Amino acid sequence: LFRSPGSFFRGAADKIQVIYQGCHPAFKQVYTQDSREAVRRKYGLPGRFLLSVGTIEPRKNLLTAVKSLLYHPLPLVVVGRETDYAKKVRDYIVQQGLQNRVHFLSNVSMEDLAMIYQSATVFCYLSIFEGFGIPVIEALYSRVPVITSLGGCFSEAGGPGSFYIDSTDGEMLAGRINALLQDAGLYQQVTGKGWE
Repeated sequence: LFRSPGSFFRGAADKIQVIYQGCHPAFKQVYTQDSREAVRRKYGLPGRFLLSVGTIEPRKNLLTAVKSLLYHPLPLVVVGRETDYAKKVRDYIVQQGLQNRVHFLSNVSMEDLAMIYQSATVFCYLSIFEGFGIPVIEALYSRVPVITSLGGCFSEAGGPGSFYIDSTDGEMLAGRINALLQDAGLYQQVTGKGWE
């Protein structure tokens, strides 16, 4: 249930202004191909990849992105601090023989992270709940197609150009990824709408 700010605070509603969160200026800069390639080599990243950014904890729901690997060709690059939940994710990776398709990174500088975003093929953010979802904005500034969770705050961050799916459905995620990979026109359309 949504309640307006005026229902919590005394005062006139016309004195309340909503100011959305932004992201670090590093994501608004366009990096050269040579710079992005140097960062890709530095971290041993594949040429094309699905990117997921965020602490590796249950609510961020990385396991769905890993499960999607069974249905599409992109490797997955994960950037984030690990918690106990990472063991569950890593166990699944081993069980499914996906060790060569998942790359874990942590302690990445903001500038390197921005170049990793700009090098990604697709960005996924399948968090179960968020206050806003800043990584979605980082990806949109990086001109990368975004696939994120249906409901909650995600459409506010992702806008009309992003894909919204059931955050627990790895096959649905793979379907959106495959659609983007197979249709250059769709890929350009989604990227353009996200940037707008």
